[in-house]
Amino acid sequence: MDRVLPVPLDLDHHKSPRWSKHETAPAGPQAGRGDLNTDGHGDLIGRNANGDLCLYLGNGAGGFIDGSACSVKIDSNRSGWLHVVRPGDWDGDGWTDLVAVEADGDLVYFTGNGSGGFLPDANDVIIDWDADDNPIRTTGWNQYNLVVAPGDWDGDGYPDLIARKSTGEIVLHRGNGFGGWADDAAPVRLGWGIWQGFDTVVAPGDVDGDGKADLLARKANGELTLFRGNGKAGFRSPGGVRYGVWQTGVNVRAANATCDASPSVANCPTVVDTLNPGDLILPICQKRGEYVGGNPYWVYGTTPRGKTGWVHGYNIDYTENQLPDVPNCARPAQTTYTVWTDGVIVTATNATCEGAPSTTNCTTVIDTLFTGSMFTPICQRTGQTVSGNPYWVYGISSNGQTGWMPAWWMDYPDNRLPNLALCANYNGSYVGTGWSTYSAGLFAVGDFNDDGRNDLMGVKSSGDLHVYYGTGNGTNLFSNGNGGTKIGTGWSGFNKVF
Repeated sequence: MDRVLPVPLDLDHHKSPRWSKHETAPAGPQAGRGDLNTDGHGDLIGRNANGDLCLYLGNGAGGFIDGSACSVKIDSNRSGWLHVVRPGDWDGDGWTDLVAVEADGDLVYFTGNGSGGFLPDANDVIIDWDADDNPIRTTGWNQYNLVVAPGDWDGDGYPDLIARKSTGEIVLHRGNGFGGWADDAAPVRLGWGIWQGFDTVVAPGDVDGDGKADLLARKANGELTLFRGNGKAGFRSPGGVRYGVWQTGVNVRAANATCDASPSVANCPTVVDTLNPGDLILPICQKRGEYVGGNPYWVYGTTPRGKTGWVHGYNIDYTENQLPDVPNCARPAQTTYTVWTDGVIVTATNATCEGAPSTTNCTTVIDTLFTGSMFTPICQRTGQTVSGNPYWVYGISSNGQTGWMPAWWMDYPDNRLPNLALCANYNGSYVGTGWSTYSAGLFAVGDFNDDGRNDLMGVKSSGDLHVYYGTGNGTNLFSNGNGGTKIGTGWSGFNKVF
């Protein structure tokens, strides 16, 4: 078989890409993050104790082109990397890249060549440029005991990285799609506490079919938990909460292009079901449309009889207009807000502040905003009431600081910001147990059998490689969940498969 050989990596040769951290990436070929040679099929890389990197080219049917043999050795002597991930197209040229943490904690990336390998230079991930126009490199990543590449976690279209500290705190580093960081290199805190209890965290992409990247985490006892991303740099509530209606004869209206664009009685004329008190609807998403009873929100969801359609939020038995942690049916046009007065304080997060935001619990000032200053929310929750508004917003200021501020100061007419999830240290959704059998590795490379759904893979202590084929729905994650499908042997020789 003729094959373009990858270019050997050169970890000792660093270069600094010359672009601003605020630039965004151009369009490119955009190979999937699991596909290294752009043949449309997911591939694997294994690293052994000597640091050899071996590429296994997938055949698109859940196996490998070259069977159990390494398709090509990419490089060697890479045992010094503390972490290595495949984030997708990190630098915006359209090819799948590789990001690594060196032994000294420096973060570097290698540009993919689209034929199964990477260009030889290790590029520094740049934070900014100093007064003398010298690059400021990203360092200190040896503080993290785990790094995963979730794809686009914050909804801006560019790949990101998630890392965990020894304290159990997990943080998001937002990529700009051009090999650097979006807005500021300061991480966004995603969770704490419970994350210490996981021996493995896997970033499979979207596994529940809502279009948002998710995480899977395994405890040492083999219990697997799903953390559903909200597409806005946080998590949404686990499992999916069902809601009732408070009056009889509530119509559920069929979707159509006009209705989906602007839900209203006129645009959604076809009734597919009727709800009465006691009936529960499972929301899929919500969006603004025709006002009913002062409420502009419509909810798209599934009825107890399996019918899917639109219901006006006014009829749903909930105290506020917008349902909590139900994503927007389309990405909202406005994701950044201004403040309407001078001297608005942004305070650093801490466990007490996160539990109940208030001026007493959130005392460390990290930024001060003035009229017209921008603030990008991540999530919101109730806390101390300020001028009649109980909501506090956690987000990123125009100066790149991540922290809390009362929603009262946001230039928006309602107490609660639309289409923004509630902040919580979610415990996730239970998937199942028995996953400790994959003691030699649990990982994901996206869609491995070309069915359009993301899969999960694991290596047993015996070296057997198994794949679990994703279903794309949040109830039963895998079509072959009883033990998966064995697709290889001899994989225990690798200390990292990615």
